[in-house]
Amino acid sequence: MRAKEMDTQVATEALRLLSSALIDATQLESALQEAGSIAPLDPQMSAEEMAAFVEFVAESGNPRQGERIYRREGLLCMTCHAIGGAGGSLGPDLTSLGASAPMDYIVDSLLLPQKKIKEGYHVVSVETKEGTSFAGTLESEDDRTITLRDPSDRKVVIAQADIRSQTISPVSLMPQGLTASLRRDELADLVSFLSVLGKEGDYKVSSKNWVCRFQYLDNQGGSSGFADILRHKPFGYVTSEDPRFEWKPLYAQVDGSLPLDEVPAMRLHRTGYHYMRFHINVGKAGCIALKWNGPSGHLWVGSREIESESDRFEFDAKVGLTTITLGIPESKSTGQEFSMEIVDIKDSTAQVQAINGR
Repeated sequence: MRAKEMDTQVATEALRLLSSALIDATQLESALQEAGSIAPLDPQMSAEEMAAFVEFVAESGNPRQGERIYRREGLLCMTCHAIGGAGGSLGPDLTSLGASAPMDYIVDSLLLPQKKIKEGYHVVSVETKEGTSFAGTLESEDDRTITLRDPSDRKVVIAQADIRSQTISPVSLMPQGLTASLRRDELADLVSFLSVLGKEGDYKVSSKNWVCRFQYLDNQGGSSGFADILRHKPFGYVTSEDPRFEWKPLYAQVDGSLPLDEVPAMRLHRTGYHYMRFHINVGKAGCIALKWNGPSGHLWVGSREIESESDRFEFDAKVGLTTITLGIPESKSTGQEFSMEIVDIKDSTAQVQAINGR
């Protein structure tokens, strides 16, 4: 294939299909890129090149594929940005980006993040009287303290009395080059996705009470030794606070669904399970209902397993933070999506909200 040429559009569609295949297609992807003359986009575009690319996005961009690209771990999009409460807070919330920003602004923000920085997201640098330096975006400031969000999206609180100097830098915490690995068609798909966020249609965040932030139990690279921890314990041991458990963040898509292929499975004997959890905040005690959408599985409230009635789990909850743990058999999950919705119960006095964010 390397010696042949291929129509760019045909090669692009082939690459899109390969990107969702559960195989290592690195060599085939390289061959298709060469045959179709597909290369990354130069970030320094002229006005004419920008206009041509915006037209290409409008004609060929695929927002569904763009959402998959947005969710790639290596791009760090979800680490820094939130959509509908799912994601980090280091960068601007993107829930309504498409409804408020023109497409060329979005392209510039991806390729040249230092060119246009949203108000409130410049880097603030602080040096203390002891000589310690901090940098991040400004979260809040008063007469007593200043609170920054550092590059790891952690809060840093500094007493005003300890500050020697404080400056605002005309730079963004988003480094240039994060999208350099994307082909022209992939960047077009990503821009297409971002440009429809907040507009009427499939990419406007629903008003339903979806759970948007989950955590999954990391299988530590498929380590059999780690899996033995669960194999030799009761089935519900996953709900314990075992310090050997490492729970990592996982975020729903804009429509509230979670692709289960993204969730590593923990193999127990002949059966593998996807273990996830989320948290709810109960403001007023009462009966709560969770609507389970997707392949069937197990649900624990705290350490107590709850039986389902069709696709609903109902239970009485006390005021405070409650952990909900899920176990979905791997045998049922291939190519499937899952979502969880908090639904109302008639005459229930409960007030509950999912804990979203990062």
